[in-house]
Amino acid sequence: MDSFYLELSSSPIKFDSVSSLTNVFFDESNKQIFAVRSGGTTGVVVKGPTNDSVISFCMDNTGIIRSIKFSPDNEILADPQQPNRNRGDIFKYTTKSSTIHGFVWVSKRECAVISNSSVELFTINPEKKQIKSLKSLSIGIKWFAWYSEGNMALISTTDVNALYPVLVNQKVITKLPKLELGSNTAEIPERDVTLGQLYGSLAILLLQQTSNRLLEI
Repeated sequence: MDSFYLELSSSPIKFDSVSSLTNVFFDESNKQIFAVRSGGTTGVVVKGPTNDSVISFCMDNTGIIRSIKFSPDNEILADPQQPNRNRGDIFKYTTKSSTIHGFVWVSKRECAVISNSSVELFTINPEKKQIKSLKSLSIGIKWFAWYSEGNMALISTTDVNALYPVLVNQKVITKLPKLELGSNTAEIPERDVTLGQLYGSLAILLLQQTSNRLLEI
């Protein structure tokens, strides 16, 4: 058998391409692809890694959708950048004073919203249609990366050239010691950062170009 590092699947996931009418989103935590047609009015098709995990539905068009994800049990649909209301099983969140970078599901009923000024943890009660803030961490944020298997966010701050690992668990936000990049280190963009596990431990992988134009991790 030939050895390899990567192998393409023999049964790829097929979805509508991006167009003037269709937006496509990918949720790394649930491994789901969302194809949203006409803001959801003509259909939303969600496909996962297996053929039996297809979900289809329609929803009202209330504006531009910038991010959309299901909870881990596929019971709650979250779209945090639309008007602040809970419509059925759809969690809506907005803020006037901050810019939302994104959001992540921490558990079946807890969601963390990450903006340019904070990490805020919410609990959601779909039966009572209630959203309650549990914890908040105030910190200037340029971008973040998320690793769902370890419930860890890596945050690039606005005040120093450093990266902060933040653990976001049920009802708890823990900021870990920062990773100093040094004053002579160029600012690292989000695209050059990957979170994962190496030999069973959480790891931060930084892709950097050397002086001879090679890439190193």
